[in-house]
Amino acid sequence: MATPLRKIDSVLGVPYVTRLFPPPDNCIYRYFEGADNYPFEPNATQHSPQNAWWLAECSLLTYCEEKEVNRTLAELCNGQKFTLTWLDAPETNTQGFAFEMADYVIIAFRGTEFPRPTSVLKSPSEIRDIVDDIQTDIQRLPPTKITHGAPVFDIPVHPGFSAALQNVWAQIQAVITHASNKPIWLCGHSLGGAIATLLAYQIPERVAGLYTFGSPCAGSSAFVEDFNTKKHLGEKTYRYVHGNDTVANGLPLLGMDYHHVGQLKQLDAGLRRGVMAQIVNLAIVHTIKLNQFDHAPIIYSYECWNAIPA
Repeated sequence: MATPLRKIDSVLGVPYVTRLFPPPDNCIYRYFEGADNYPFEPNATQHSPQNAWWLAECSLLTYCEEKEVNRTLAELCNGQKFTLTWLDAPETNTQGFAFEMADYVIIAFRGTEFPRPTSVLKSPSEIRDIVDDIQTDIQRLPPTKITHGAPVFDIPVHPGFSAALQNVWAQIQAVITHASNKPIWLCGHSLGGAIATLLAYQIPERVAGLYTFGSPCAGSSAFVEDFNTKKHLGEKTYRYVHGNDTVANGLPLLGMDYHHVGQLKQLDAGLRRGVMAQIVNLAIVHTIKLNQFDHAPIIYSYECWNAIPA
């Protein structure tokens, strides 16, 4: 595996639990650290652990402001020419970015924005409330055919996620046109992963790979069949789930016709267990469900790094 192993920082054995919430402090967290040793593989045709880490980093980066994203990518490119297109639709609070290099494009979507807790130790229930808010934002609506606006879906999908995609559709079309024939890689954490999934469905012939992290289901069983088989996206879609991520696992439990696409890549909850061991010692665990830490995007990035073969 890639070294050194990465984990949540702690002082005297007590973790900085607030560092689970994006965006991480840019004075502490170094995006794409180690990228020189593990470069992106734009021509990969099978699962790539390196690409999983890169796309997890991009998914985490979407929680930053545009200026910070541009600065981070400029440092990553180190003088190489790149194009950044900021995706933003205030109507549905949809955000993300398209990152175009000479030989590939990455489109990353942000999930539900995380309000940073003011004090985890004084009010640990804030963590529970944040995850509950995310699950509320998923809008537990039945899958529906989308016949108005662009793009349309003639197979039932989540109406909230499709509305989010529709609101940035014109911006995305401009990116795709500018990208010409370059391979397009899609990614996103949480809600962002669901939006990326719906985008892949619309442009299957352009998609080189789709990696999602803690994504809820985007559509019905008919959508999954069409996505995986008819559009041949199942073979290049990798759905990462950390531990018992409640957001990734929530919709199928509601009894509605929601199902996941692609291939499951399960990540160990070891990092969360390390955090929880310290919280137990602080006697505040009774206010937090253990699996509510599993959705943190920074843990997805750390665990994907730790999973890269040496």
